[in-house]
Amino acid sequence: MRGFPDRAVDLIVTDPPYLVGFKDRQGRQIAGDVTDEWLQPATLEMYRVLKKDALMVSFYGWNRVDRFMAAWKRQDSMPWASLCSPKLCLQPS
Repeated sequence: MRGFPDRAVDLIVTDPPYLVGFKDRQGRQIAGDVTDEWLQPATLEMYRVLKKDALMVSFYGWNRVDRFMAAWKRQDSMPWASLCSPKLCLQPS
C-alpha cells in the first residue's frame, strides 16, 4: 500500500492473521499470527489510503477483537459493527 496515493481507495476487504498462534498439522505457522506488532502500522496504512467516508471490512478472531478495535480507534476511525460467527473447518480431522 505504500505506493498508493493518500485517499485513493473506496473499499478495503482484509482477512489478516487472527493473532492466535495457529499451526497446521505439519507444524506450519501463519506469518504475523503470534504478535500484533504489525497491526498498528498496517492499520495506519489502510486508513491513509482510504477515501473519506470509504469502507473497510476486516475479519478477525473474536478472542482478539480488543486489539483490532484499539488499532482502528487510534486513527479516529469509527468501527460501527462487529459480528461474530462460528467458522467451520473444512479439513478432515
